[in-house]
Amino acid sequence: MLNKQHYSVACAMIVAMFLLCSCALIHRRNPAEPELSVNEYFPHNAGAKYTYRIIIDKQSTERTFQWKGAEEVNGKKVYIFTDGRGYTKGYELTPDVVHLRGISLENQTKPSWYRGDNVSLKSPIAVGNEWTINASVETDRTKIHQSGRGEIVRLEKCDVAAGSFDAVKVLYNITSEYFVKETGEKSAVLAQYIIWYGKGVGPLKQIGTSLVEKEDHIVYLEQELIKYEKGRLVMEKSAEVKEPVSEKKEDKIPFPETVF
Repeated sequence: MLNKQHYSVACAMIVAMFLLCSCALIHRRNPAEPELSVNEYFPHNAGAKYTYRIIIDKQSTERTFQWKGAEEVNGKKVYIFTDGRGYTKGYELTPDVVHLRGISLENQTKPSWYRGDNVSLKSPIAVGNEWTINASVETDRTKIHQSGRGEIVRLEKCDVAAGSFDAVKVLYNITSEYFVKETGEKSAVLAQYIIWYGKGVGPLKQIGTSLVEKEDHIVYLEQELIKYEKGRLVMEKSAEVKEPVSEKKEDKIPFPETVF
């Protein structure tokens, strides 16, 4: 039977392989160079289109995302990133930190909003920089708490189908604990991901594994930018988001969404 120890060993082997072999050789910033901005690697490109190939356990699909306006959430301006088909996330973008503030769960078209710190990327953009993730999100049916860490492990060239980009590589270790309100059912998912963020573009590529403890099963994920249509860089832009359509209800505990 698969357990946490075996899963940790498997993850360590996978991460080691990608740290050694993926993309290009590491680029170490010269101290004399100006400090890199978080916004350079996670920009708000209004009108840009991002098409990703997503593979989960050998099942492949493609989705195209765009930035679609912004909402005011708990006094913070949150930009909406969506495929318009029920997969939506909300990000607070500052020069120093990118916060994941909301995510659509259980096939909602509008996000449920996080409480706490769910950081996707944080300055300084330098190898060894790390941060804590500690946040909760709730729907009418489910409570989810996420905890873990993110760490910048390399600055390098990353080649994807959409092109070759200067990138920052980030390693995430995240535990998601689920609680179904009606039944009291509990479950946990242990996830380890690597994401490459491209300069001037944003998320390029993601690989990772998730151990669903209740099912004793490891899920493998790959996500790659296969087409990118440039928009225009906007730091502040107010807009409305379309109202959600009817939601589809799920009886099982939802599988955690990707980090970006």
